[in-house]
Amino acid sequence: MKSMHFQDCANHYLRVICIALCGVLVACQPNLPRIEALLGPQTLWVPSQASIGGAPIQVLTKAGQGQLRVYIEGDGNAFSAQGLPSLNPTPHTPVGLNLAIADTTEQPLVYLGRPCQWVSLTAACTKPVWTSERFTPEVLRDYTSLVASLAQGQEVELVGFSGGAFVAYGVGRALSNVVRVTTVAGNLNPNFINQHHRVPSLLVAPLPPLQHPLHLQMLWGARDNVIPAALGTTMAAEADASCKASHMIPGTTHVKGWVGWWNENVEMIKSICHSEALAEESRS
Repeated sequence: MKSMHFQDCANHYLRVICIALCGVLVACQPNLPRIEALLGPQTLWVPSQASIGGAPIQVLTKAGQGQLRVYIEGDGNAFSAQGLPSLNPTPHTPVGLNLAIADTTEQPLVYLGRPCQWVSLTAACTKPVWTSERFTPEVLRDYTSLVASLAQGQEVELVGFSGGAFVAYGVGRALSNVVRVTTVAGNLNPNFINQHHRVPSLLVAPLPPLQHPLHLQMLWGARDNVIPAALGTTMAAEADASCKASHMIPGTTHVKGWVGWWNENVEMIKSICHSEALAEESRS
């Protein structure tokens, strides 16, 4: 009887410890948005998943007519406020997703999250996936293959936010059916940005050679402290494209102000490279 009593007590304390630990883990989880809540109940977006570097990503598609437009999300919640790798990379403010939702054009749309954002974290979702390994050659190769599969040879425009801009630019250089890349507060040179913020360098995939006409539109936030204007100007000067234009958008930070601007100007970006007035504004 004493042995049974001891076992019962042991089980009781194990349950107490387990409940306490679970409470701590839940408390430590970031208050992240759910993609279903952002899309709304009457959404026309169709969700699915794909794999990048062995890790799952969220894919959303919306039917339409004409040229395919693909949005690629930023790095999301990669690090905590203390600079440590986060428990979950799902973005608190998903600018890439919000831009896609705000896009009311009739053309077909695709939204691509970054590895382990918005999804149940699998064994492949280790912290290096959304920190030190987020720009590796394997990641860029898999995004290139995924966009090629989604496009099925039709013309594509890529829109990349923040770190997603590097992915979009790399994919755009590799695929001949990508006619335009638009970057929003774009990190086009991850280790250049890391050096500015005094954080360790990353293994960054080399950009593939540009062998086809590609239009590159770069939009920078005038009040962006993550990708400051001076760094944006430097990256814009170094970028290689058959036509490129760089624009500073007043009133925008790294995550604020973009959706309203995008909703009003999304059609205008198609003609930036053909507009002498806008090109002159970019040079001024």
